[in-house]
Amino acid sequence: MENYSTSGAHDETKSFIENQSEHEESDIANQEQPSRKVIHPVLNLIQKIIFQALLWIIYQFKQYMNPKIMLANYCAYAYVTGELIMAMGSVLAWTVLGLELEPHFNKPYMATSIQDFWGKRWNLVMPNALRLVVYKPLKKRVLSRSPFGAMFPTIVAVMATFVVSGLVHETVPYYFARMRPSWEITGFFVLQGLGVTVEITLKKLLLMKRIAWRMNRVVSGVLVLGFVMVVLCGCFSRLF
Repeated sequence: MENYSTSGAHDETKSFIENQSEHEESDIANQEQPSRKVIHPVLNLIQKIIFQALLWIIYQFKQYMNPKIMLANYCAYAYVTGELIMAMGSVLAWTVLGLELEPHFNKPYMATSIQDFWGKRWNLVMPNALRLVVYKPLKKRVLSRSPFGAMFPTIVAVMATFVVSGLVHETVPYYFARMRPSWEITGFFVLQGLGVTVEITLKKLLLMKRIAWRMNRVVSGVLVLGFVMVVLCGCFSRLF
């Protein structure tokens, strides 16, 4: 009777860990995106123009501001510029063709984890493509029978996805401006991939110990954006 109870408890714990692990991996592997409130294309464009104008006004007072604050302003300006371009395309598609395009970003400043930032909020087109072309095939078909444990396929697939993303981004300045790759972009994405793998590993360890702990959303959001910014500044320090 005692052996049966011990075995049953062991099976229950194993099942719990496996189910929770699958749930955590869905941040990367699941194609479904978090629900987004649909905003009219014209209203969305107006919002982006207002944000762009506010950031431009702040930029006019750069001589009175801390360089780190201005660096954050530059990054925000670059992000809003990308959003503005996408919003203009959405308005054009809505006006001419009557189509509503999927948003290219999903409030990345609201990310609660590095996985959430790169998988479901930043540049939604790229993660969806890499998920289908790199992550899933590599994890399920090539590494599913790895002798190095259940975590190994996930980690390798994640790192490979970020490496490919970095290489793809390296080609953009080459094809448009014939700039030779400096590998700073690839280095940035490799470090982001390492951050994601560390995050996945820590989550798995907490699950194995059955520790139900979740960081405050505000704190985790600040840490995520801080990590992305620090790595960005470190990899592209010559530009600042």
